Amino acid sequence: SLGAMGSAHDQSTAPVKLRKYYLDWLRVFLVLLVFFSHAVTPFNTMSEWSIMNRDRTFFVTAHLGFCYQWAMQLFFLVAGASSALALRHRTAAHFAWERSKRLLVPYAVGLVLLCPPQAYIEAVHKGTYHGPFLPYVWSFLSRMHWSGNFSFGVDNFHLWFLYYLFEHSLLALPFFMWAMSPRGQST
Repeated sequence: SLGAMGSAHDQSTAPVKLRKYYLDWLRVFLVLLVFFSHAVTPFNTMSEWSIMNRDRTFFVTAHLGFCYQWAMQLFFLVAGASSALALRHRTAAHFAWERSKRLLVPYAVGLVLLCPPQAYIEAVHKGTYHGPFLPYVWSFLSRMHWSGNFSFGVDNFHLWFLYYLFEHSLLALPFFMWAMSPRGQST
């Protein structure tokens, strides 16, 4: 007798959810790569960024040039593979709701909490603002308005990825649902 665990038949017919650990590790590697790349970007010789260092090196420029060619595309590829796997165990509505919570909520919080300090530091560094922090934050937040996209009329800095990931997830959802259907499988 299995008691509270259920019958042996229940356990053998339950769908097995196999985690693709290589996708998790690839995501970890990409996040570390993006972190490192952003940390060294002030030292690149080819472009201007929010904050730049006087001393710059070709090694950083070569690293960034290599990474810019494929890193974000690989992020989207991993996200697409993860979405396809997630849809094996979720309805389209549940998937859309889950993506809203996992992507739009951090995006909104980041717009309010992370973007104003970054914009302030950049403005002070570039000499376009000389006042204290809190008035700048109020000015930044008061410039927010609906602009036809989710940037709300202000610079969303590095949070663009969350919004694009959300947008692309929803745009690709009909394709994923078709591809996973019997008709899509037979094509």
